[in-house]
This record gives sequence, C-alpha cells and structure tokens, in this order.
Amino acid sequence: MQSYRVHREIQYRNWLLVTRVVRGVGPEWDLSTEQFEFKCECGRAGCSASMSLPLLTYVEATRQRCLLVACGHQSPLDLVKSRYDSCVAVSWDGQSKLPRSCLSSQRSAALA
Repeated sequence: MQSYRVHREIQYRNWLLVTRVVRGVGPEWDLSTEQFEFKCECGRAGCSASMSLPLLTYVEATRQRCLLVACGHQSPLDLVKSRYDSCVAVSWDGQSKLPRSCLSSQRSAALA
C-alpha cells in the first residue's frame, strides 16, 4: 500500500533527524526547548506540512506510540493524546498498517 510506505518513510526520516542531532549536540543544548522541524506523520498523499517542536517532545511522543501530525490533519476518529502549538499527538498502536487519519483521508478521496 503506497501511503503506508510514505507514512513509514516520513517516520524514518524524522527519526534519522533525531538520532543525528542527539549524536551531535553538546552539553549546552537543551533538548526540551530547542526547536526542530519535523515532517507531518499523517501519511496523506502529497502532505508537505512541517512542524516545529522540541526534540524531547518528539522522542516522548514516539515512545508513547503516538504520531505527530500537523494541526487539522487528524481524523475525527483519531484519539488525540496531546496538543502542541504546531501539531497534535495521535494514538497509534503501531500494529495497524495506517493511522486512522490516513485511512479517513483515503476514504474521503475514494468518495470524491
């Protein structure tokens, strides 16, 4: 499924950013306040939204099995765990192939 691959690729690239930054930061960096740009993890085809948030916020959200999606990119079916200035963290069990936000956008496109 194309959008599942796109979704996983975005997550992979975001995680690469996290690991590279953590390896390169010095003791003067505060990972809880320093802002970084992440790609929206909604999985919608053509989504190019990005979000600015602290690295520590991203790590905590992924540890809680949440996806960080741009504000307005969540589905009414998504369980919003946390809200931030530029995004929301939606619950995702990691087992299903696609988050609900991606499934509902595919359903909407099919109905159009």
